[in-house]
Amino acid sequence: MDNKEIAHKFEEIAKLLELQGENPFKVNAYFNAARTIEALPEDLKHYFEENKLQTLKGIGKSIAEKIEELFRSGTIEMLETLKSETPPGLLEMLRIPGLGPKKILALYKHLHIATVKELEYACLENRLVLLDGFGQKTQEKIQHGITMLALYKDKHLLNEMYPLAHAIVQFLLKNSQLRDAAIAGSLRRYKELVKDIDIVVSTTQPAEIASYCLTCPYSTEIIEQGENICSFYAKGIRVDIKIVKTEQFASALMHFTGSKEHNVELRRIAKQRGYKINEYGIFKSEKPESVNSEEEFYAFFDMQYIPPELRENFGEVELAMEHNLPRLVSRDDVLGFLHVHSNWSDGIPSIEDMAKEAQRLGYHYIGIADHSKSAAYAGGLTEKRVAEQIKIIDELNAKLKHFTVLKGIEVDILKDGSIDLDDSILKELDFVIASVHSHFHMTEEEMTKRVLAALNNRYVDMIGHPTGRLLLGREPFKINMDAVIEETKKLGKVLELNANAHRLDIDWRNMHKFRGEDLLVSINPDAHHLDGITDMEYGIGIARKGWCQPANIINTLTAEQLLSFLKQRKK
Repeated sequence: MDNKEIAHKFEEIAKLLELQGENPFKVNAYFNAARTIEALPEDLKHYFEENKLQTLKGIGKSIAEKIEELFRSGTIEMLETLKSETPPGLLEMLRIPGLGPKKILALYKHLHIATVKELEYACLENRLVLLDGFGQKTQEKIQHGITMLALYKDKHLLNEMYPLAHAIVQFLLKNSQLRDAAIAGSLRRYKELVKDIDIVVSTTQPAEIASYCLTCPYSTEIIEQGENICSFYAKGIRVDIKIVKTEQFASALMHFTGSKEHNVELRRIAKQRGYKINEYGIFKSEKPESVNSEEEFYAFFDMQYIPPELRENFGEVELAMEHNLPRLVSRDDVLGFLHVHSNWSDGIPSIEDMAKEAQRLGYHYIGIADHSKSAAYAGGLTEKRVAEQIKIIDELNAKLKHFTVLKGIEVDILKDGSIDLDDSILKELDFVIASVHSHFHMTEEEMTKRVLAALNNRYVDMIGHPTGRLLLGREPFKINMDAVIEETKKLGKVLELNANAHRLDIDWRNMHKFRGEDLLVSINPDAHHLDGITDMEYGIGIARKGWCQPANIINTLTAEQLLSFLKQRKK
């Protein structure tokens, strides 16, 4: 049982306690424990074996005893009791955007609603309108939330899918009969939400490989087995492994990567030239043409290689025919990142630990951007605390070698478009990110005006997570992104691509729309713990999907170049 699985159990306890109307302090204790466990850089079992559980932040005697119980017996009695006392449908109702535990508890107590379907029916009968604390608008929001829940059913975030897919590929490659194995499907194309995992493998022994696939340690339920396919569930996610001959691998990988629309366009071009293409190869007769890689597949039709992220039939085929596709940003281009949180606000690591981890991962700088004072719920910093943090970062930079920590802040954009810290402290910082964290339900006109006002503040360099969306959790607020992007370009400022898998905001479609123009983007992990830095992988994938070139990404600048850019912009 890894840290993430253990953290999930304590998060589940917190949610069940919330649904029972338990004391908020007790609920938060379990939520905080879950965060601490998930963010640990080493296995929690080490702390258990060394009897050091209570040395961890947020782990007191009671929670430590439950961790010990879990390691010794495999279960937590409190969790099992809470589950038995709580209708399972109530937990599912928590997934409805905008519906919290207090309202769910009220629905259960007063209307005896215990499932999403019962809630949907109650809304259709207008039973929530007269319920104390609800009303017509709340009922409409809940109905919309139920629609969103159905729309995104069985969809998963990239941070759930990629680690699992990579682990399965690594397991498959241990078999010497396997020649190739690669992730395909929408996951390879970096779609922000993915339904299942597609993997393509090649071998000369398909029957043996099909049997081997079934021994995958991540498999929990077999769906299908044949000589050319093996399907199973892993952690509740469907995994489809396509098994092909070695000479078919490139064509199969092309086909199963998709997208459907991209493949249709390729088939149209092939047909014009008298060929047929499918997952088995390129055909003019019964014998397929020799194609050993995707690069060779595209070259066969005189096309430039098209990276998987671009394969959405958004104009990439036409540009590939002209050999005019842009050179996309890559991990090697990215030298650092801004927008990480420390234990000065709601982050877990110290500033120094965050810096050392980033340096270990090959980056050359980070930018600390803790919350500002309006975010009291996140330990937001006052002007005095920001000044203290500036001194600490200066001292840290004096002793760090070949690494720089930039001094920043994530200020709140208030309802009127102003920000919540004085200019006197903002001017002392290297950079300022301004983000919306409240009043999400304004009209498009109001929200756009609000964000544009913040953007025009002299000291604001960047707008953080510009649409406020939480994938699978909260829809984007209404905002005219075209107007925001145009103003950002006009002012020479920056939009954030928040790489956290729950956000991936700015949306790649907005970046694609302004491709080739002078839009500046900063890919930031918004990390609150050390593991969060690895979300940069998802941000870079989304930037590539948005057709971003190195010149569009300020993270490709060195620390010295970035500081010069930020200072020059404010003159």
